[in-house]
Amino acid sequence: MSSGSKVLCVDLDGTFFKVDTLHESLLKLFKEKPWQFVLAVFKVFTGKSQFKNFISSHVDLKMDLIPINEEVLDYINQNRKHYQGIYLVTGANQKIANSVVQNYSHIFKEGFGSNENVNLTGTKKGNFLKEKFGAFDYIGDSKVDFKVWEFSEKPIYCGNENSIWKSLSRNNDKSVQIKRKKKSKLSVWIKALRVHQWAKNLLVFAALILSHQYTNIELLTSSLIAFFAFSFTASSVYLLNDLLDMDVDRVHRRKKFRPIPLGDVTPFSALLTTGFLLGISGLLCSLMPYHFGLILLCYFIVTSLYSFRLKKVMMLDVVVLALLFTIRLLAGHFAIDIEVSPWILTFSMFLFTSLACIKRSTELKDKLPVKEEGTIAGRGYSKNDYHTINNIGSTSGVMAILVIALYINSDAVIKVYTTPHFLWGICPLLIYWIGRLWLLNGRGQVHDDPVVFVVKDKVSLLLGIAFIGLIILAK
Repeated sequence: MSSGSKVLCVDLDGTFFKVDTLHESLLKLFKEKPWQFVLAVFKVFTGKSQFKNFISSHVDLKMDLIPINEEVLDYINQNRKHYQGIYLVTGANQKIANSVVQNYSHIFKEGFGSNENVNLTGTKKGNFLKEKFGAFDYIGDSKVDFKVWEFSEKPIYCGNENSIWKSLSRNNDKSVQIKRKKKSKLSVWIKALRVHQWAKNLLVFAALILSHQYTNIELLTSSLIAFFAFSFTASSVYLLNDLLDMDVDRVHRRKKFRPIPLGDVTPFSALLTTGFLLGISGLLCSLMPYHFGLILLCYFIVTSLYSFRLKKVMMLDVVVLALLFTIRLLAGHFAIDIEVSPWILTFSMFLFTSLACIKRSTELKDKLPVKEEGTIAGRGYSKNDYHTINNIGSTSGVMAILVIALYINSDAVIKVYTTPHFLWGICPLLIYWIGRLWLLNGRGQVHDDPVVFVVKDKVSLLLGIAFIGLIILAK
């Protein structure tokens, strides 16, 4: 350590960390100890310091998983030789400060945080640092840090807000700005809402296609409304799912780059957006038959239960995923008010069970963290279940083909199609498509969501066009 005449003090939330540890703690408390979360709400009225102390006493954050501002870390590494030491000074509770210093002992000499009597922010933080160190430089990220920068020899601002930087640099010519890498807010939110996953909701158009009324403008409009209602609802659940799964996603080789685990979207923003999306979905439902609104509500409840608990239950998670796809099919029928065929329901359950098994299979093949009891973190499976899941999934795919064959050979087909023999062409196409998917999955070439893979796969798209063509010919 250099023998420089002053120290460097670094804020935590939004500065060293990209996220707010209080928000992360509240989320974890809600997920793991909901009753304590309710008590925490009442603790707000006792004061900020006691509120933070209560939450930190019930939650242990995994500091090594929380995303760091790389620009701040680079600045520290490049300038540490000019300082006697690097200190963490945060408004977060002292327990959190100690945990961060323990995980980053190669950076910080010591950490200072709030306790049950003192909320170490603003002027209190500035006075504390002046009394403790005398001369110091301070890295902060928000307007509340102006009260600390007043005592600092060199104010260092981490962020891109021009108003803060102009005000800071005007008052102190030694001020330094650490600019963060800019990301398009639109692209970040498109990724957070998983707009590409809306492809799954195209299933609501299946009813329109199978009823051969695709030229009916009124029914087409109803199907479009159903599509967007499902898409907005699905995106709201994706946000909730990412909030609840942050720790697991942060160690996943692909999911760690999602905006919420990465810290590009704050939990507070995600929750506000969730409410907004559900409000839009509710308005769209008011334009539809009441039973469409009921099935969309059912979809939201089931997906929420899946995010909170069901995805951790072995095999039940696969059944629920297949059910959610089938619900989309049902919703398409309810949207245009036509009768649901038991054949399509049976076919969809087998087919989507197969696709759900591919989703789980890819997760089992990935190098995900394994708990002490041998199960994968966030899931109810062990690595040894890989081949069993593959067997169940491939068998379900074959059963879906069998259902189609039985339907073509039934009396029901004559009521809908004038030349049903064209439908026999669907069977070999399905055999090729499902077999190819499972072979590619075995080679590790399928995305962790097979539906997304299918939408981007040229062969699958061509086969889809062929399926529709055969259905039209049969009609």
